[in-house]
Amino acid sequence: MSLTILPADEIDYIVTVSDFILKFPNLSVGDIKKKFRLTSEEYEMIFDLCMPRIRSGSAAAYWRTKYHMLAASLKRVLGPAKSCELKNDILYAIQECETSDNNELVKGELNE
Repeated sequence: MSLTILPADEIDYIVTVSDFILKFPNLSVGDIKKKFRLTSEEYEMIFDLCMPRIRSGSAAAYWRTKYHMLAASLKRVLGPAKSCELKNDILYAIQECETSDNNELVKGELNE
């Protein structure tokens, strides 16, 4: 494996483009290439560097969606049930896991 050492200004530019790609995942490749005046080869290289973070974000979004579907289903099923300790405990657990400023794990996810 051969490693190429890049100058700091090129690394900064790659980081800028990478951050932009990650911030606007729905923007077209053509728009990104045009905005940063990238060749296809340059874009592919930068995109490959972003890929682990993109995959991580996709996995997180998948499980976030699954959680919300499960929570909504539980609320729907429990809604008409008579109030009891189990129902209250389940609804409380769901509420505690919702995205809020009080949830430390969510704070970390949102700040990344």
